[in-house]
Amino acid sequence: MIRPEDILQMISVGCPGFDVDLFRDIFPSRDDMDASLDNLCPDPISPSLAVLEPLIPPISMFKKKSITNPECDDRGYSSYARVVSGLLHVFLQDRQAAKDNMWALRHFLALALYAGDFQNVSSAQSPVFDQRALGAGLDALISKVQQVAIYLLTSSADDGWRSTLLSAVIQDKSINASDCLAHFLAGLIRYAADSETSRESRILHHVLQHILDKADKDEADRWVLLARKLEKTGLSFSK
Repeated sequence: MIRPEDILQMISVGCPGFDVDLFRDIFPSRDDMDASLDNLCPDPISPSLAVLEPLIPPISMFKKKSITNPECDDRGYSSYARVVSGLLHVFLQDRQAAKDNMWALRHFLALALYAGDFQNVSSAQSPVFDQRALGAGLDALISKVQQVAIYLLTSSADDGWRSTLLSAVIQDKSINASDCLAHFLAGLIRYAADSETSRESRILHHVLQHILDKADKDEADRWVLLARKLEKTGLSFSK
């Protein structure tokens, strides 16, 4: 049986007389991908997950957006899961494409969250998988997301981007940094502040765990200051 990954591999390598651009002709646009994720239920699939994840709030704070049964393929993957896993396969093969499309990391981390939650509470209903996915390599999917995340979140050659980002956010100024990591993290902060959902908070927390691993006390204090500012006034800095 031909797998979707095999087709993507063939297209990415290229075939004589077959002119196809993966990002122009195959995958949805960034705006379409973001809209697809925004339309998915952002709540954990079960409040019992709070035992494992402290960022999951009490059920009274859930957005209570209904979870509909997704149409899934033979692996138990919905259309969103198929697209994101396809992008993940391409970026594992082409690290430069991954760096050029940093925005996709949010989708990888979201899919890994949905996969991990479904594994932990397999009796619950997932917005992106059905029961067949439990036997279709969700562990491998999560592992691949971790590989790409570690590569992208440690790929910056300039440690100063974090200071630039902090200054811009705390002072409500635009971000002039050229480093794509600064703009990516600013976007995650914006998503988390605007949506106030556990999904976006958990994605942001995962990213911060990586990039703040070597932060000194002064930088840690500035991140605490930023957190307090966002809690009191919200977010108003420019992209």
